[in-house]
Amino acid sequence: MIMNMRQVVEDNDGLHYRHLKRHSAIEFGRANALDLLVKGKPLYDILSQLIYSLESSTEGLKCSVMLLDENSNTLSPFIAPSLDFEFLKLLDKLPVSEKVGCCGAAASLRRPVFIEDITRHENWKYIPERSALGELSACWSQPIISLEGHVFGTFAMYFAEPKSPVQDDIESLEYEAKIIALILERTRNIDQLQDANLMLEKRVTERTKELTETNVLLSKALMQKNDISKQLLEKESLASLGTMVSSLTHEISTPNGVALTAATHIPTLLEKTKQKLNEHNLTDTRLQEMFENLNEISDIIERNLNNSAQLIESFKRIAIDQHSQLTRLIDMYEYVDNILVSLRPHLKKTRHKFCIDIPQELAFVSNAGAISQILTNLILNSVQHGFDNGDEGKMTIRVRLIDEQFGEPILQLVFADNGKGMDENTMTRMYEPFFTTARGSGGNGLGMHICQNLVLNQLSGHIACKSEIGLGTSFTVTFPVTLP
Repeated sequence: MIMNMRQVVEDNDGLHYRHLKRHSAIEFGRANALDLLVKGKPLYDILSQLIYSLESSTEGLKCSVMLLDENSNTLSPFIAPSLDFEFLKLLDKLPVSEKVGCCGAAASLRRPVFIEDITRHENWKYIPERSALGELSACWSQPIISLEGHVFGTFAMYFAEPKSPVQDDIESLEYEAKIIALILERTRNIDQLQDANLMLEKRVTERTKELTETNVLLSKALMQKNDISKQLLEKESLASLGTMVSSLTHEISTPNGVALTAATHIPTLLEKTKQKLNEHNLTDTRLQEMFENLNEISDIIERNLNNSAQLIESFKRIAIDQHSQLTRLIDMYEYVDNILVSLRPHLKKTRHKFCIDIPQELAFVSNAGAISQILTNLILNSVQHGFDNGDEGKMTIRVRLIDEQFGEPILQLVFADNGKGMDENTMTRMYEPFFTTARGSGGNGLGMHICQNLVLNQLSGHIACKSEIGLGTSFTVTFPVTLP
């Protein structure tokens, strides 16, 4: 009797030892599988580690993982290292149906399916040759379901002997299926992330290529724009020069004509005087009258030729400056006077008055041509757009040196009129090329665009405008200069 009790204890100890050994092997395999997952190893290697540990823990156990195909209507073996290849071919494209095998039924019913003897069960009649089952008998299959409830596939255990699961087997099967679901979900998330990264890299590459091509096109467009701006500036300068030449020709014709008329009167006066002398009829009074007439004619000739010379000198200085666009020493008070003299042909038919507020000693080094072109455009723009015909307007030109910026003195040039002013739309668009409110009266829409271009590019300055309807317009131009 004592021997029987010892035998029972030894049997229990042996059973407990085998149970611990089995669970230790399973836990070791799970730990290794999860370690491989963390290291980013292939899915096949991860699941292989898990299945090898399970199969090594139970004698005669053979495991398989089957995954749903793309159509989700069939299952195919993914890993089953111990099952015969011929048997696995029978499981390929296995229909998801509660009446097909263990795995097909488990995936369809979304719950575990336990078949004690597959050689006798209705679900395995789709395999006509029972010999194809080999030594397999029992099959337990658990669906692999994600946390969101999606069926990934099935995890199955096969045994050589007919066998029904106990509670520990059921819990182990369910737990392994959950671990496999976790591994599959993590792996698929990683695959999706890698696919997304590849797609993003592809899109970034394509976008970079597109941006590079666009930048090339924009660079070409910018170069073309700069070329066009230069051409427009040159054409406008030449057009302005042509207008000045035409106006100058007309303007100097009057004083030259007066001087010529006065000069042609001298021979007549001398001939009369000579005749009186030959006739011995030249009195002191007659001689004195001739000298007075000659003095008067000389004064007329000198005064008109001086006017012509002043016009020509002003024109020459402004024309050279606008054409060369070079920096030089500028006496601002005198230079503005020269600009107004060169514009006299345009202004003499108007009733406008100018207020010049410039210190007479103000001198600096800058781009004289740009300054003359800017002032010329502002004045003519005001004459053309700021007033109606017959208006008596007032234009103010104020120039001051203001505070230094970054070590350079800044010149502030303010041009203002008391004309009609501009609305908000005109204020917004006035620097656009070819925008004009006087298309029908000869405006080409380039004056203010060229002013802005000269201020920004030639003078490295800034231009600002204030205007209200009925209250006139003022432009403030600031730019760095060099003092002599």
